[in-house]
Amino acid sequence: MYIMKKRSLQGRITAFILTLCLAAPQMSMLTFAENSTVSNETELKSALENTEFAEIKLGGNIETTWELDVERTVTLDLNGYTLSCSSTDEDIIRVRGSGNLTVKDSGTNGKIDGQNKNCGFEVKGGTLTLESGSIVNCTDADGDGGAVDVSNTGVTEAPVKYGKFVMNGGTIKDCKAGDDGAAVDIGMGCTFTMNDGTISNCRAEDDGGAVFVKQGGFFVMNSGTIENCSACNNGGAVNIYENGSFTMTGGTIKDCKVDLGGLGNAVYGKNNTAIVVISGGTIENCGVFPWSFDEFTVTFDSDGGSAVSEQKVLNTSAIEPNEPKRNGYDFAGWYLNDAKYTFDTKIAGNITLKAHWTPAATLSSINMIDIENVKLDYQPGNAPQASAKRTGTNQDKYDILFECWEKQEKDANDTMHTVGYWYSDESCYSDGDVRFNTFEKGGRYRYSVKLKAKDGYTFDSNLKDENVTLNGASLPFGSWVDVMNDGKTCLITYGTETRPSQAVEEIRLDAIINFNAGDKPLFSTGVIDPIVDTDHQRWDADNGYGITSSDFWNTRYNGKLITEFEADKSYTYGVYFKISDLGMKEGYRFDQNTKLYINGEEITLTPDQIDVDDSGETIWFSNVLTMTPSTVKVIDVVEINDVTVSFKDGDKPVFTGKSPEGVKYAYNCEWWELDSKTGAISADFFSGAYENKITTFESGKTYHYGVYVKAVGFVESENTSYIFGPDTKLKINGEFVNYKRYENDTSDGSDGTMWVITDLTMTPKANDTSSDSSDTNSDSKDTSSNNSGTSANSNSNTDSKNPAKNNAGSTNPNTGNNVSGILLTFVIAGSGLVVAGRRSRKNK
Repeated sequence: MYIMKKRSLQGRITAFILTLCLAAPQMSMLTFAENSTVSNETELKSALENTEFAEIKLGGNIETTWELDVERTVTLDLNGYTLSCSSTDEDIIRVRGSGNLTVKDSGTNGKIDGQNKNCGFEVKGGTLTLESGSIVNCTDADGDGGAVDVSNTGVTEAPVKYGKFVMNGGTIKDCKAGDDGAAVDIGMGCTFTMNDGTISNCRAEDDGGAVFVKQGGFFVMNSGTIENCSACNNGGAVNIYENGSFTMTGGTIKDCKVDLGGLGNAVYGKNNTAIVVISGGTIENCGVFPWSFDEFTVTFDSDGGSAVSEQKVLNTSAIEPNEPKRNGYDFAGWYLNDAKYTFDTKIAGNITLKAHWTPAATLSSINMIDIENVKLDYQPGNAPQASAKRTGTNQDKYDILFECWEKQEKDANDTMHTVGYWYSDESCYSDGDVRFNTFEKGGRYRYSVKLKAKDGYTFDSNLKDENVTLNGASLPFGSWVDVMNDGKTCLITYGTETRPSQAVEEIRLDAIINFNAGDKPLFSTGVIDPIVDTDHQRWDADNGYGITSSDFWNTRYNGKLITEFEADKSYTYGVYFKISDLGMKEGYRFDQNTKLYINGEEITLTPDQIDVDDSGETIWFSNVLTMTPSTVKVIDVVEINDVTVSFKDGDKPVFTGKSPEGVKYAYNCEWWELDSKTGAISADFFSGAYENKITTFESGKTYHYGVYVKAVGFVESENTSYIFGPDTKLKINGEFVNYKRYENDTSDGSDGTMWVITDLTMTPKANDTSSDSSDTNSDSKDTSSNNSGTSANSNSNTDSKNPAKNNAGSTNPNTGNNVSGILLTFVIAGSGLVVAGRRSRKNK
């Protein structure tokens, strides 16, 4: 990824490390404030008193010397260890009126152990919740509630607070009471709700082998098991004292008993006072008379509807059950004879209630849903918003119940889990839901919206994701639609994660986009940016041919790969990028506004040339350039005219050479050199090539002529690139000369430059009137046999710009003739070969 104002990678890493260093104390404090691990009584007591600790975890077995008080909301994690007390006849933990204690065990075999000498918990006006773990070997030798004694605060607090015990799991076993309620004793106005878990092997020496419900107390058993419990007198499992209340909607009571002469192997209560409603659950193997009272039976006749369980009721009213269902009918209520029953009358005998039905109205089916205005482009720090709106032809047939965002994280097994929620409706949160209020950079979030059909309408049971649009588009892959509640509600879950991010503003790519006819495809290494990776580059041609920089993507062409570019054919260029691992961590994403620069030039793009995936993690630029390979033409002859080639002793170097008008090359510079370290050159830029600069020519010394010529390269109007070839000939002042490229030039001559030394030499003569100013020689033509330049017939009366022959030399690879001269080694800083090729043209 590339952003104009982004910091360097080094800068970002440095800032990140500095931030971590600065935040370290706060991070440590935050961790300390959320939970604590304790290993002894002093640490445990201190942690229970410290309101900064939301959860306390045992780090080993702990035996206290005295009772522990809980007067705030806190969770105790047994973590596989044991908590006990060395004293006798004490409550290990007391939950006071302002206390709310949750006990769990994240390990195995964690327990509260009374050691057959102490009670487990006293819940005096507070709340105790058992999620997991065990309460074992607890006893109240001369009182009630061996494991848990639930009572109210009485006159010690105003208003009076009533204790609550909720059992969602875990085990209470091997507990005893010298009086009542070996496991749980429920005081007046207090409540024990059993949703799961097991109470087993408990014994009361008076009443209530497992649970004793005092006058005005409440025991609600929704699930779980009470087994193998016993009482000396009454109520092997449950004893209801006076007008105590027992409601059983589920769960199992089994294998419980009372001693000889006792009553109610499972449940005991007096006929005239005990309040009992049994609408579910089972009582097994508790003798012929599992309960002691003469209850009344309320039978429900659903008259063709779904079955409803009967209720056993004593000294109270029946509980209205969930409405039965019947195809094609609406439930109209329960009736006793011809009167509608209201469930507020104390049952005084066996009765049968009959369901009444009315034909269901024909409902109109909703088979298309359109939701708009859903905000999905949150940035880090933004708060979730309720933004969804109904649209389309069916918008008046349903309402939006709520919108939801779920925060998701991967676990060690790479499985996604929901770790936080945001609902637009506060009432949708469940107990224990972790809430979040702002989106975090790089976090993963999933969106859903729940709808409710209005009266007279239902959602089509066959409604699928293809029947739903969100923000004007079909739902992406991974979405799903759930029709629930007999078509009255519909939950739509959006399949693409939202990851709050920073937008990639631009990508800068150096690419090879110019080719000559006959060239083989070649790709650059891609973008150099820590935030963006180049997945692949691509050239496409007609008839299904193409080539990419990736072997994986090349398979899409089914063997029809471009092996070389052909003249007069057009090829289109595309490139595919993805966010790098670092970019993902820093929350970067592509969008439709991401700009593309190729070789420093911004590419003008239309929306159909940009394809960003739903997550913003990949972007595909297609058909962004069109390239037609250029034709290459070799320049046969290079001419340099008006070169001054005759000098006398003491003359200063003069450079007058030039190339003709209208040719496909250009003269750049020329030079005379005496040896590899001594010379004079026309271009100031190259003057540093010689250690010793010639300021005047000296008689009797021979100087060699060199010239630098550049081809014009690519001519767009002709779609042609001009270069020199290995057989290109050179003319100086109209005469062919031999030449040789310098030893550092490894080219065979097929390129856009000629930096050559020729066989043209010049030897200045002394200043006298009887001879010419200098001898100028070249091996390129045989018009003279002059070797020394001293004979009167030597053709020494040449024009100053007319080269002559030199017989000494070496073989010239360009012409096959001999070439003389000393090779000069140049280091041309900042220059480079002129690569012939056609300019790419952008799609408009």
